[in-house]
Amino acid sequence: MELNKSQKRILFIGLLAIVTALLMWIGFGGEIFTKTQVIVEKQNELFGTTYKEWKDQFILGLDYTLAFIVLAVMLTLMTIYFKRDKGIKSNLVEIRQGRTSSETSLFLSYFLLFKF
Repeated sequence: MELNKSQKRILFIGLLAIVTALLMWIGFGGEIFTKTQVIVEKQNELFGTTYKEWKDQFILGLDYTLAFIVLAVMLTLMTIYFKRDKGIKSNLVEIRQGRTSSETSLFLSYFLLFKF
């Protein structure tokens, strides 16, 4: 399948979104699961003991990253599909003007007859 200019641009944007999502996931530490809290060790200065406390902090995980990537791939593929050249219309114009080969006109005749 040959891509037109807008399809190439959309493909580039989709790949850029996927790479950005992967880089963000790596930047957050490459965790498998998304976390909303982390355990922090604190020290009691009075007694010199340490204790663990939960701290609210968002850490992006692979689960959310993969969900975003799947969504980006689906949107990219759908947009590429809908932005395709309407080859039949342009080929019909060429047929009417007599600028196409007989194989193409035969194919288009069958295509329009059976409406695949």
